Amino acid sequence: MKKTREEEEEDKLFSYGVLGNAGAIAAEAASWNRIVEKCYDGHPFLSVEWFLLWLTHFAPPGVQVCFLKVLRRDEPVAYFPLVLATEKLHGVEVRALRFAGNIYSPISCPIVAAGLRPAVFDFVVREALPKLPWTIFTADDLPLEYVGPPELHVALSNGGYDSYLLPSEGNWTYTRPGMDSKRYLAELDGTLRSRIKKWSKKLGAMGRLELRVVGDGLTPDDVRAYQEVYGRSWKEPEIDETFHPDLMGWAAKQGFLRLFLLTLDNRPIATHLWVMRGRRAYALKFAYDEAYREQSPGNVMMWLALEHLFDVEHIDSFDYVKGDDAYKRHWSSERRQRLSLLSFSPDWRGRAVRLLDRELLPWVRRQPVLDAAKRRAAAWLHA
Repeated sequence: MKKTREEEEEDKLFSYGVLGNAGAIAAEAASWNRIVEKCYDGHPFLSVEWFLLWLTHFAPPGVQVCFLKVLRRDEPVAYFPLVLATEKLHGVEVRALRFAGNIYSPISCPIVAAGLRPAVFDFVVREALPKLPWTIFTADDLPLEYVGPPELHVALSNGGYDSYLLPSEGNWTYTRPGMDSKRYLAELDGTLRSRIKKWSKKLGAMGRLELRVVGDGLTPDDVRAYQEVYGRSWKEPEIDETFHPDLMGWAAKQGFLRLFLLTLDNRPIATHLWVMRGRRAYALKFAYDEAYREQSPGNVMMWLALEHLFDVEHIDSFDYVKGDDAYKRHWSSERRQRLSLLSFSPDWRGRAVRLLDRELLPWVRRQPVLDAAKRRAAAWLHA
């Protein structure tokens, strides 16, 4: 698509570079984190350190790290933490461009300075994306509370790309500045309040119940206690069992860590992993010992953690970060919609994949006979 004169003049103000390794990314920490602090509420999971941690544990072999750094008059104004990998979509091999992240990533988002967002997105779509060999551009868990996802979608559409912004999972949060645990408890559903009291009494009758809250004094014993509870829980083994210990270490050094350990006669039976930033708390991971399921230690721990966060940490809000789990609505005040972005390159491969994904397969799914045949064929191929 031919640029207008205004676009050509605007593009002269911008330049970009590709950060292809951890060292190059780490060198941007000061300017990157300054934008996050000013424009994204200092969100810890948009910081340079978080992405470096993620890359260390989850960047698969063969993935191309291509974080984009955008400058305006040689001043960094945006970062797009992108990775590129060969994947299969409906059995077709594609080059997939996405924001760095996976199921462990609470949020995906471009990092862009305020006031420059439309111009930055237009520049990236016109100048940077065509230089990367991608077939599909996909992103999940895009937040509407921050500027970025809709603007990127508009820039892609205006740039001649087939782009779709789709609903994803929700994000449950609670926000009440100046709240304390007593008033918070009064807001909860009456049935939940009575159950908290009953469950706490049941557990307390079984022995000596103690809560340990770990911050920057994290020890190897604390990590082992977390892993011990997780190992006795219902949860599937982690993709990388070293990730959460390393995350705890990072968070402890930053002063962000709040690891809650509930013990019964010195035996760890429940754990919560939270990250604190300012007056905002982010809940990352919960687990409890299955042997105590009838006493509901997970709910008891939830109440004890929130009681501490309100009365000791004086939080204004907490955030369940990821997932539409039903239990979260009982503790929250708001559900925020998350979005997914899907875009296709304008070359023949991108057009063919778009036709398959957005038109042919949806049409097949609307035909019961064809859909049943497709599922039988898929089962046979994977048998």
